[in-house]
Amino acid sequence: MEKEDILLEPLFATSIISQPIVMNLHGPMDTFVAICKPTVLTRIFGLNLDYIPKRSIDLPHTVFQPLWDKLSQLTTTEERINCFTDFINSSCKQPYCPDTVDLFYDKIIEKGTNMLLKDIVNDCPACRRTLERNFKKRTGVSPKKLMRIVRFDYLWNKIKNENAIDFQDLVFDGNYFDQAHFIKDFKAITGEKPSFFFNRNLQITKMLSGRAEGTIE
Repeated sequence: MEKEDILLEPLFATSIISQPIVMNLHGPMDTFVAICKPTVLTRIFGLNLDYIPKRSIDLPHTVFQPLWDKLSQLTTTEERINCFTDFINSSCKQPYCPDTVDLFYDKIIEKGTNMLLKDIVNDCPACRRTLERNFKKRTGVSPKKLMRIVRFDYLWNKIKNENAIDFQDLVFDGNYFDQAHFIKDFKAITGEKPSFFFNRNLQITKMLSGRAEGTIE
């Protein structure tokens, strides 16, 4: 948990966050949140997520302020999504060609629940040290941390789809050493023990994580 409050900028990007944070929202606001593939977004706009002292980086206002001016005039979610999509496509002058970091990211997302990191790295034609350094600049986390998040995300999907919670099954399906290992990882990411986390209404959590649509009152 942060020791002091952090005021976010009007236009900002944040990296993959592997630790819990507390958000306080005050007053009426108009917000558009876009969840993007970090390796692509940072490459297109030349962003560096390696060191973010306040959980986010300011986006270039000369580039993104005109986008927000357009978005603020639109009234439906579909219109805003189309506007943002057109902006991204127009920002990439040529068809996007994935590089080694993109491919490394994709392999972790695809195989992170059932494959060792060293084996995933061996599938990528690049120096491991250079690959991991560039990966952190483009995502804000190390490959190892992303693997932990991918494993947690897999279990989150499993719980959401099956509407049932069996901690022994989660330990097994997540390839954890034991239940203590599972609880430690879970608390590191959510800030809470599994028993407390799942013993309340998770609708807002689903919405903030992109798992459900809706409006936060």
